[in-house]
Amino acid sequence: MKTTKVAVVTSDPLLRGGATVLLDARTNVHVVPDVDQADVILLIEAKVTRDALTELGPLKRDSNRTGRPACVVVTDHFNDDDLLAAVLRNVVAIMPLRETGGPQLVNAVLAASNGMASFPPALQRKLLTLVQNVDREVLRPNGLTMSGLTERECDILRLLTEGLNTEQIAGKLSYSERTVKNVLHRVMRREGLRNRAHAAAFAVRACSC
Repeated sequence: MKTTKVAVVTSDPLLRGGATVLLDARTNVHVVPDVDQADVILLIEAKVTRDALTELGPLKRDSNRTGRPACVVVTDHFNDDDLLAAVLRNVVAIMPLRETGGPQLVNAVLAASNGMASFPPALQRKLLTLVQNVDREVLRPNGLTMSGLTERECDILRLLTEGLNTEQIAGKLSYSERTVKNVLHRVMRREGLRNRAHAAAFAVRACSC
């Protein structure tokens, strides 16, 4: 059974003690003292401020770490303007403090460990708007997409999913066949794709925007 390591971050010793007891009661959860040891960070504050978010660590992680721990925020007061800062620190769930019981808390931590996210509807709408603005105002003007692929890479991969070969793709996009092959080779190597069928499956996920 996988054990999820959780670091509890709070300025309130009573909240820390209660959360620790609830989490350590589960055989598949272990509370650790340091965020750098954690799979999930549990931030519990009556009011979450920008300063509280900095407790989750810097935006840039140590290069020796593989990714940033997911974070679950439990609070009754969260400033919508801090949403982007929270997401950049890998906050994947925001829950109301007064309405969250033990089972919900544990389930949220385990869900975060498994890559699931949960935000209140109002914050979901704001986050979607932020993402759309970044895509429209920052990425697209620079020839990029939300997936990290360039528009040219997405165009080529989309045509690949339609069953076109490199010669046909080159004709459709007015590129040389050599250019198409080079782009496909670069994407496949970068994304660890085994063959063109694998690349086509990747394109369905990455280029659906």
